[in-house]
Amino acid sequence: MADWASDVEELAERLGVDRFSVSGLSAGGPYALACAVRLEGRVESVALISAVGRLDQPGFVPQMHTARAWWLAAHLPRAMALLYSANGHLTRRSPTVARRLVAAGLPKIDREVINRPDLAPRLQHAYVEAARSGGSRGLAEDMRVVLAPWGFDPAEILAPAFVFHGRRDAIAPPTHAEHWIETLPDARPAWFEDAGHLLIEDHVEVILDALAVSGK
Repeated sequence: MADWASDVEELAERLGVDRFSVSGLSAGGPYALACAVRLEGRVESVALISAVGRLDQPGFVPQMHTARAWWLAAHLPRAMALLYSANGHLTRRSPTVARRLVAAGLPKIDREVINRPDLAPRLQHAYVEAARSGGSRGLAEDMRVVLAPWGFDPAEILAPAFVFHGRRDAIAPPTHAEHWIETLPDARPAWFEDAGHLLIEDHVEVILDALAVSGK
């Protein structure tokens, strides 16, 4: 997890970018935090969007709507990879059926978002690409990385940390966001009362505006 910051730093060097903000959605939140710790002099602010809590520590996974999938990734990673692969094949052959199956496993508030005509094709394309050429093993490994020790302490982050979270999020419950609000020295919470895990679909402008202002 912590090594991700080195990849981001190399990218910034190649792009000629000195200072920047980082954001992480869902299980991407820990990666954004890693950058904020390891690249302290360059990261102006960090945004956690529907971010998971400390999945490398006890107590957080059981709270999640997707707890069984995380258990499978931790204890039977090959089985998790097979499930990802099967879903990828189904998405390519019958995207409508695949979308209905995925939506059926989501909380109602997120099911309504994923069924939107403008969103469904985008998510289907992303899923197919993610699982292409053996990528199903990579998807399962991504989960295992978040479950393993992170190798850094988020409490060391001094940059402003925006915590964007939906009160009705069942995938990463509000208790996960509350953990970050209590842990991060300069946490700046932004709660969305009627939003679930996919809040970014309706509030991306608010998130980008916050990061833009923090960099001025």
